[in-house]
Amino acid sequence: MYNPKVSIIIPAYNSEKYIKQCIKSVQKQTYANIEIVIINNNSEDRTLEIVRSLQKDDSRIRVYSKNNEGPGKARLFGFEKSTGRFILFLDSDDMFVKNAVESVVNIFLNYKADIIRFHGRYYPSGTIVENINIGGNISSVKYIDAIKMLASSDKLSSMCFQAYERRCLHGIELVDNIVYCEDYLINQEIYKKPRRLVVTSDVLYKYRVNCNSTTRTVNKNRLIRNIMERIYSCNKTIEFVNSLNVGEKQAIFGYQIDRLRFDFMKLCRVCSLKESIECIKKVLNTKEFDVLISKISENDIKKYLASISIGKRIKKSSIMKAIHRRNHLYISVYIMIYCIVHNTPFLSSQRRGAE
Repeated sequence: MYNPKVSIIIPAYNSEKYIKQCIKSVQKQTYANIEIVIINNNSEDRTLEIVRSLQKDDSRIRVYSKNNEGPGKARLFGFEKSTGRFILFLDSDDMFVKNAVESVVNIFLNYKADIIRFHGRYYPSGTIVENINIGGNISSVKYIDAIKMLASSDKLSSMCFQAYERRCLHGIELVDNIVYCEDYLINQEIYKKPRRLVVTSDVLYKYRVNCNSTTRTVNKNRLIRNIMERIYSCNKTIEFVNSLNVGEKQAIFGYQIDRLRFDFMKLCRVCSLKESIECIKKVLNTKEFDVLISKISENDIKKYLASISIGKRIKKSSIMKAIHRRNHLYISVYIMIYCIVHNTPFLSSQRRGAE
């Protein structure tokens, strides 16, 4: 029976609290032919010590240390050091269910997939992160539909919720200093070539909500940088879609403004109204935003809004148009009112961290 090797790549930075539990979830997999590639991103706590201790009793564990350039570069570095035919990525505070590797190997071999998209649950509560309505347990997705899924939703943005055939990652590079949208940008590079995507409804990943992670940070300056990286990513998405001559582009272009809306919401939950107005005004007056907005029309936004449910359309329409029109005052006030109406608590200055 053919049992191809699978590489599980785990970037780790200051992960002493959860790294042992994370690695144990891989060691207990029902599929044995694996290697565990751990990239220590210059951790300042006991992460490396814990990993080395586990390595002594398991020859499948390989450990490398490098300067911290973000999880994206660590994942690509881990891929270069790996030898498996199939590649899985796992964050150091998360876990796999015990049959995760066996499940993806079976799908790879039975469906001749290049990429497999699976599901995750929040850990430890067990709440489902998301569902994709695919009309069945396992479904093949046409390449053009995969492109649209990637460019107009977040369903293919995370590398941790996908498994890759090795050749998909050959030659992939990541621009320096991009941390917030690095998964999304790497996946865009991967999908520049035709890929056979298979989606399964199986829940294979346990996702821990970590309030100190890059994507959930409450530091104002970090959130502003996240928005600028988002703008960079949105510009790259438009270039990506245009390079592949994808039809029905308008809704995809309009979606990029919705991506920005999401990050402005996070910023306004952290900052005071005055801070929000100042920060949003600063972002909307950047050259990077000028470039993005020149590529997106209000008609694109209308096309996108028409593609979503009426409830979401009502919630998003006004603020998306305000972003497009650079109305920083309306954006800030709208979000503040929205958070109050929906009983979303603001964070105090003590919880925001250094600014």
